[in-house]
Amino acid sequence: AAGGGTPVWSRALIMMVTGAWIIWQPPKETPSRWFEIALLILVLGCAASSFLPAAWLGSVSWRGDLIRMGGTMPVTNAPSPWLAGEALAQLLAGLAWLYACWNLRLSHIARKLALWGAAVLIAVLSAGATWGNLLHEKYPLGVEAMNFSYFPNRNQSALWYCLGGVIAFGLLIDGMHRRRGRVVMAAVVLAPCMLALVMGGSRMALALFALGVVAAVVVRLGRISGK
Repeated sequence: AAGGGTPVWSRALIMMVTGAWIIWQPPKETPSRWFEIALLILVLGCAASSFLPAAWLGSVSWRGDLIRMGGTMPVTNAPSPWLAGEALAQLLAGLAWLYACWNLRLSHIARKLALWGAAVLIAVLSAGATWGNLLHEKYPLGVEAMNFSYFPNRNQSALWYCLGGVIAFGLLIDGMHRRRGRVVMAAVVLAPCMLALVMGGSRMALALFALGVVAAVVVRLGRISGK
């Protein structure tokens, strides 16, 4: 939700935070060697192939058509190497963030607090989106969306509401076997996420929310049966 995630300053801020985190706590472990091989193939075999000469990968009809119409094309496979480089940098930043998160060593209580914090934060954003839709307002950096959205595409915002709703639902069913107060708190957090999902009108996010709810129930039942 920081600037809609699309302005240059917001992406640069995320990269700087990721870089500072990596410098402060360098990753010491990796998921597996096969995971690193897969990432290497992803980065070098797919993403970096955009900078190879276009002639190496075969010609496509639209490049020739564009040149015949008077357009110019770079020698690289990517028609816009600057944008391809920007996307590659964001991919590398995302992988660095993944490694940083993988090396976090959190206690059970710390993980629960992190989940509650994420759920509450997304619930606040969901409530803001619902209020914006009721007032027919637009987020300043998401005016292209059909309704109030923190991103130019409403589906991007809806995925955040979906994530918050699934987390809140998981906390709700987890609290049923412990404390009723947590159930009430989780329900309060879940409500604005569900309302924002419905008002957002993203069928993809609603379907993912339903799948997340089913997965949370299956995991919980599996834990109960395993005891």
